[in-house]
Amino acid sequence: MSSLNMIFVKLIKNMNEYLRRHEDIPFEQWMRRVSINYIIDEFRKEKRYRETINLGDDAIEDHQHAHSELDSRYDKEEIIKAIENLPAMSRTVFNLYAIDGYKHEEIAGMLGISSGTSKAHLFRARKKLQEMLSELKKKAITKTVVQ
Repeated sequence: MSSLNMIFVKLIKNMNEYLRRHEDIPFEQWMRRVSINYIIDEFRKEKRYRETINLGDDAIEDHQHAHSELDSRYDKEEIIKAIENLPAMSRTVFNLYAIDGYKHEEIAGMLGISSGTSKAHLFRARKKLQEMLSELKKKAITKTVVQ
């Protein structure tokens, strides 16, 4: 069954949850969040599967090449963990703005804050993410040099 079909099934199965909380959350936001969570879960399952496969010499070379290019990219899991470590309100504003695509005025209305406060939380979230990812990058480079 395709991912789109599975997301649709998940939406139908969880409709009662949405109906209980529909005054708090717009339907589109809830639908996006369910879809994103499904995709993240599938990514994690696939990652576990890939980790159990026995790697051949070519795969090891590819891994070493990718590892040497670490300074230009971050692992999706690292980014997700960094977002999860943001303060609650900053994380919420960041997700609504960067992932769900809402404007600051819309976020302000949903969360009962001013649009200026929404912008401030987004600024703090971005700054904190840059700091956390920069620290991860430094640790990865140090680890690579030590090995």
